[in-house]
Amino acid sequence: GRQGKIAHGIEALTIADYFTVSSRKSAYLAVAPKIAAFEEYSAPLASHLMHEKLFHWEKALRELAAEALASLLPMLGAAFGHTALDLLLVKTSDPALDIRHGAIVGLAKLLPVMAASG
Repeated sequence: GRQGKIAHGIEALTIADYFTVSSRKSAYLAVAPKIAAFEEYSAPLASHLMHEKLFHWEKALRELAAEALASLLPMLGAAFGHTALDLLLVKTSDPALDIRHGAIVGLAKLLPVMAASG
């Protein structure tokens, strides 16, 4: 961070300190959007939420991931939203229940944000 090898290292550590990430809800809904405001982290964070956390085995985590992804959408733009829709629509017919649920919850959170942004 101080030596410039990690982009925005000190700022990111200040945002994501022990107390702010101690609660999953805070980590996903408050800290993640602030970290994603740094351009270097927005796409990788959104990709991780979309490809991994939306399909996590734990229902509560899938729901938090969908909310977090929707909160990042205004920073990521329409192209990311359309990519996410393409992936999630395919996953709605997956044989695994947790995959289908994650896709449906993801769509339910992303579509209103996309509609509001035009």
